[in-house]
Amino acid sequence: MSRRKIEKCKDYVKKENGQWEHVPIGPEHHPKKKAKAEAKAEPEVDTIIGIAYPEAGRKEYLVRWAGFKDTELTWEKPEDLSTDVAKKAIGEFETEHGITG
Repeated sequence: MSRRKIEKCKDYVKKENGQWEHVPIGPEHHPKKKAKAEAKAEPEVDTIIGIAYPEAGRKEYLVRWAGFKDTELTWEKPEDLSTDVAKKAIGEFETEHGITG
């Protein structure tokens, strides 16, 4: 029996109806890369709406970006979310969900 390689979970978004939809990963579909490609200021974090632990000792946050649609949510490492607004959003999310450390 052969196994096919499964794409990473962060390339998918769960829709309200429970179905999973593939999210394109090119720069034109990623708010941060899109802004850099267009030489604009980096987009601002609107809210953190999820957390994942893809590997032991590592976490990522599901980010909703200000001015972007919900189809453009992205998974980001904490070190890539260094603005004051991003840190505040992370703090609010972790406090709301009882996450420590």
